[in-house]
This record gives sequence, C-alpha cells and structure tokens, in this order.
Amino acid sequence: MAAPQLINTLLHASREAERAGDLPAAICQAQEALTLAQQAGDGDAQGLSAAALAYAHIRLGHYAVARELLEHTLPLTTPESHARGEVWLTLGICAAET
Repeated sequence: MAAPQLINTLLHASREAERAGDLPAAICQAQEALTLAQQAGDGDAQGLSAAALAYAHIRLGHYAVARELLEHTLPLTTPESHARGEVWLTLGICAAET
C-alpha cells in the first residue's frame, strides 16, 4: 500500500477509535500516520495526522501536548489547504477547552 493511502487508512482508523472511546488506539493510529507522513515529507499529511493525534490528546486533557504538536506542524501545511484548516480548527478547540 502506498504511503498516502496507508496514512489515510490510519487516520480513518484513528477517528473511528476516537469515536468509539478507545483513545489509546486512536493515539496509536494517528501517531503511526504522523510518522509515515514525516518520513514521506508530506506537510499536509503531517497536519492532518497531527490534528487527529492532538484531538485525541485534547479528549484526555493533554492540552499542552496537543498545542505544541499543532504549533509545530502548522508551518508545514500548505496555505489554504484542508490540512491547515484542520490544524487551526483543532488549535481553536484546544484554546476553547483551556
């Protein structure tokens, strides 16, 4: 399976696990997607993966971890991209929770 397809599969699995309340699995899947995106040098995939990972951390109350991850990833995303929007949205959720 090609890296972009595998990343998308992992992100889908992460979202499903998060919705089911299995936050450790959601974090594991999102972290794996983020690692693959970093290895591929794909900034937008890194942004989407970081947003999924950060959201799971937000659900656990790990706001500083989520914020740091998102702030690090934001500059890697393409301006006007869906990935950048997801990162900003998740940063906003983090800010609202704190």
